[in-house]
Amino acid sequence: MCKRTSALWLTLILIGLISSPAQAESEPNDDQASAEALSFFNSADLLGLSVAIESGSISTEEGNTDDWFSFQGTEGQRVTVSSWATEESGLNTRVDLFRPNGTSVGGSVFQGPGDSARVADRLIDVTGTWAVRVQRWGGPDGTYGLHVVRTSVGVCEDEQSESNDVQEDAESMTKVATGVAGSSELTPVVGILDDGESDWFSLHGYDGETITLTGTAGPSSPVALSLKLVAANGVTVDVATAGAGGTATIGPLEFSGSGLYSLEVTGSNGGFESVYFLEAQSSGAPTGSELEPNDDQASATPLSLAEDADIEGVQIWSGQGEFGLAGDSNDDWFSFEGSEGDRVTITQWTKSGEVSGRIYLHRPSGNGMGSDVESGPGTTARLVDMELTESGTWAVRVQKWNNKSGDYGVQVVRHTAGYCEDE
Repeated sequence: MCKRTSALWLTLILIGLISSPAQAESEPNDDQASAEALSFFNSADLLGLSVAIESGSISTEEGNTDDWFSFQGTEGQRVTVSSWATEESGLNTRVDLFRPNGTSVGGSVFQGPGDSARVADRLIDVTGTWAVRVQRWGGPDGTYGLHVVRTSVGVCEDEQSESNDVQEDAESMTKVATGVAGSSELTPVVGILDDGESDWFSLHGYDGETITLTGTAGPSSPVALSLKLVAANGVTVDVATAGAGGTATIGPLEFSGSGLYSLEVTGSNGGFESVYFLEAQSSGAPTGSELEPNDDQASATPLSLAEDADIEGVQIWSGQGEFGLAGDSNDDWFSFEGSEGDRVTITQWTKSGEVSGRIYLHRPSGNGMGSDVESGPGTTARLVDMELTESGTWAVRVQKWNNKSGDYGVQVVRHTAGYCEDE
């Protein structure tokens, strides 16, 4: 299905941390004002990523049911906070994240694996001293572990309640254009490989793009990685494994067709503290293929132009795009050049998967001129014989209509003379 070459590099760095908390809390730390400062450690190879590990105890007899911890947050960073019982006591914890002014940005009781609590991928929206509260939610007294992942690069894995543990629920990775034609980078993801789980991510490949996937255990890490690249139909494209502390590599591979692919990340010695960093770079996307950001008219992806060699005055502008498995909520925008008096027919159709779209035509000024969902054959969207009222860069907006995933094609047939078929 794929052939080996070089171009799209995907680097997966897994930092396997120790299996028990590294620091124990000190009382009093029963409110935000007396919160205990967390101690973070960093990786020299992964600038911007830091991890804190803490332990504590709950004693209702001593009136200690809330423990507070603090850390420095910088606007734009993202964090994931987890807490869990560290002994067979039946203790259940609640974890909450607070801004410097004391307002909560989220809490959790059972959103982590098992009975653990997890607040995932929260944005630090103000610079200052942030706080984490661990609270007894149920069960007898006992001890707990606390884990905070903080990153200034990319996003944190948005996993709660095993939300990306199967291929059908894979978390989308977003391609972002680099400014070089056909090249992009996937937004990095910092994840946690919980004990015994699989983490699934979806990535889109265009025909002719290439990919290399590398999984590397961090310094002193005993983690033994297993990577698997899977096509949307469930067929395994390639696998790679590594011994403890080693490196697993898939590829280089060249995609022989456009579509959604999935990456499964597994490994032994996983746990609450096992953190990994996932990133990618790409090249070779065909002209007219959407690359983020193209979520508004100003960032629209230019469509590929082809003149009709046999019919004078006919141009065909074409492109393609996709909506990911985890559900991209943003619209995709494409652009083409038109002159006042031209007539166009615009079509959007499904190439793979079950995605259905709605298309809009926008004037150079941004004003809408029409939209359609299923006026073409089957579930195809089509705007027919639209007259352009001004010269300039026009835009086509594609909106996910049925909340499904898949690839789509988009085409603009432009006539500089005559009319389009009114079908």
